[in-house]
Amino acid sequence: MSIDQIAVRPSVSRRRRRPLLFVTAGLVAAVLSVGGPLAANAAPAPTITLSATTASPYGQFTATSGTGFSAGAPLTFLLDGTNVSNQLVGPLQADATGSFSAPFGWLHFTTPGGGSLGKHTLLVTDGVTHLSASADITVVATPTPAPTQARLTVSQITGPGLKVTFSGFTPGDSVDVGMYNRDSGFGGTCATVTADVGGVATAICNWNAAYVTHFKLGNGTAPGPGVYGLGANNATYSIYSAEMTVTVGDPIVAKPAAPATPAAPATPVRSPATFTG
Repeated sequence: MSIDQIAVRPSVSRRRRRPLLFVTAGLVAAVLSVGGPLAANAAPAPTITLSATTASPYGQFTATSGTGFSAGAPLTFLLDGTNVSNQLVGPLQADATGSFSAPFGWLHFTTPGGGSLGKHTLLVTDGVTHLSASADITVVATPTPAPTQARLTVSQITGPGLKVTFSGFTPGDSVDVGMYNRDSGFGGTCATVTADVGGVATAICNWNAAYVTHFKLGNGTAPGPGVYGLGANNATYSIYSAEMTVTVGDPIVAKPAAPATPAAPATPVRSPATFTG
């Protein structure tokens, strides 16, 4: 073996390894070039928007819009893990763009006593990709009325009405105050007011505002004695107050006390006279 032949072998060996290195690097470059555009074009995660961020235990709310779902995908609504899709009006599905822009109906808590205070989660799941969008709503205490009950005459309920306050709304909330007859269910809005900085809504409610104005009733329509409920809610219907009771009737006139029955005259006791001697 010549010296020239020994010197050539290492260079041949290196030349054989070099193409392997170049091929490996090419494969990595190719993978990176394919993965780059795929990652850049990945669809955004689904999102939903709720009609309110707070609710009272018996308040109602809904998902007003959603994006990022599959085109035409069926949607499932879960509130704190419980399927509440049956509370909504179908078909519950995304449109051709994978979105929805109108509510399917109103949701509410079905647990006894309504929703517990604190955070709750609404989850909307895509039936095709099984991806989900979620949003939180916080349950707050039910606003309370003051007074909690009152008694008015017919002339009072049609005239000056009743001043009532509701504490516990969000400051700045637009609040509707209404009255209805508990027997007939007939009623309407007395006033729309704004909750003050302390979350207190104050209004005066009377028959003319709740019935004549709201239902366009004629002047001959008059309220009858009965029991009425008076309550309030915010503009999005997510917060409802407790109700106060208003009893309407003519004033009770005290009946004069019945004259005392005169005592019967004493009956004389007669005994036969006794003579002696």
